[in-house]
Amino acid sequence: MERTSGGGRGTAYHPVKNLLGLVFSFKLHSAYFKKEAEVERVLIVDLFGVFLRFCHMAHDESVLARCSASRAKVKEFFEGPAWCGYECGTLNDIGFIEALQKELGYEGTIEDFGERFFRSVTLDRKFYDFFQEFRVKEHAWGRVLLTNICPVFYRLANRRHPGIFSSFEKIILSYEVGFRKPDPRIFAKAIAEKKNKDIYVFIDDVAENVAAAEAAGIRSVLFRPEMVETGELYVRLANFGMANI
Repeated sequence: MERTSGGGRGTAYHPVKNLLGLVFSFKLHSAYFKKEAEVERVLIVDLFGVFLRFCHMAHDESVLARCSASRAKVKEFFEGPAWCGYECGTLNDIGFIEALQKELGYEGTIEDFGERFFRSVTLDRKFYDFFQEFRVKEHAWGRVLLTNICPVFYRLANRRHPGIFSSFEKIILSYEVGFRKPDPRIFAKAIAEKKNKDIYVFIDDVAENVAAAEAAGIRSVLFRPEMVETGELYVRLANFGMANI
């Protein structure tokens, strides 16, 4: 049997080939729409205070053990421009350790400083397991790690907990982008690729950061460790359309 279309040249009609063509076309369209659906939600997660628990005074203590400065002076240093510069990338390892030595009389290397701080850092195993399970179950959702961090802390965190970093499709480090939370510009980095802010949910343990994210139009969860065990975190994510109850 031959079929023709208009005044064109006749071609042989093959029912099986025609059916296969329709199936192939359907798969292409299905793959396209699936790909579109896969970017409908993006989860943005902090590192310290969420994945990693630590003492907020740990960097002060790690310095006090190796210098003669007073506790008040050390606290002032970590609230000042040197620490901000190190976390924002305007100071590198050398510049920061020189400032630490000059201003506080610190005796030690940058790696020594980092190692001392990480003595207080532990993995929140319940959140880590929750996130891995969530990542597999809700695999279609995007995942972004957004953290204030300096170079030496990143090296040590990645070395000790590589499973955290490999779980994310995008990683935003304050020292690489040049600003840190709660600066609204770092949230703009996280959502730069998408115009619809409703697809994002941000998890952080610092109220100021959560407020800044919400001011930027990003729905957020102020994290507390007990939220995992009680199921509150999963319910909050489900309410934001990030999970199925």
